[in-house]
Amino acid sequence: MSQYPITITGNLTDDPFVTKFSSDKVNTRLRIASSRRTRHTNSNGEFEWRDSDTVYINIELWGQLAINTSKSLKKGMPVIALGSLCTDTWTDNETQKQRERTYMRGLQVGIDMNRYIVASQRMDALHTPEGMVLNSGSEALHINKDYTVDKDDVIDETGVEEVVPASFDDPREAEAEKEEAAVANF
Repeated sequence: MSQYPITITGNLTDDPFVTKFSSDKVNTRLRIASSRRTRHTNSNGEFEWRDSDTVYINIELWGQLAINTSKSLKKGMPVIALGSLCTDTWTDNETQKQRERTYMRGLQVGIDMNRYIVASQRMDALHTPEGMVLNSGSEALHINKDYTVDKDDVIDETGVEEVVPASFDDPREAEAEKEEAAVANF
């Protein structure tokens, strides 16, 4: 395993995939699409951003990081992941050919805060016990034994009104919102 840390930024291509091996061994797999953005001039002489050189990276997470990530992230979210590259090699039993896969062993994962506001809660226990209620912002989340949240179990306990962002009537702001929407739907 490479001991050099690398950082990848991009969007999740799928929801996190969780595998539970035993009561204390949990694995979550992520796939991130990361691309280089370049600025181009279109036929009208206006600038636009284009994605190129898209790279797809598989990430494996273990333990509490795997559990917290699976509960917090969804497909399309912009993330930042820190870890090291690993390569597994094996012989295929059917074809007897040598196979390999390269992936990132994730050490830290976070949400790119350019487009999100995040509420947080410290997790004191090593693993979340079944039936525990977590407070995330204004919602109480009931966690299932497979570390998922049922949408029917979300309870608003604060009665806090949602604040609508103010409009600045700035054409650059509208353009930035269009760009963010395009990236979020990537």
